[in-house]
Amino acid sequence: MGGYFLFVNSVILTLSPAVRERSWDVDYRLSHWIGFLAWVVLTTLADRATIKYLPERDPYLLPLTALQAAGDC
Repeated sequence: MGGYFLFVNSVILTLSPAVRERSWDVDYRLSHWIGFLAWVVLTTLADRATIKYLPERDPYLLPLTALQAAGDC
């Protein structure tokens, strides 16, 4: 759920200048996507590392934890 929150939050922050000005011809700030991208990359790297080094792991525990922890950011 937290991953979806980060995605929706990034979309809202990107589109908010257009909503305020009621025009699509505004400068969009894309810096909020850095946090979302960092979360995706780090979660993917952590998942790949657990697949490689912990083959007997619970395959759902890390992704679910990552999704919920993203909402705490």
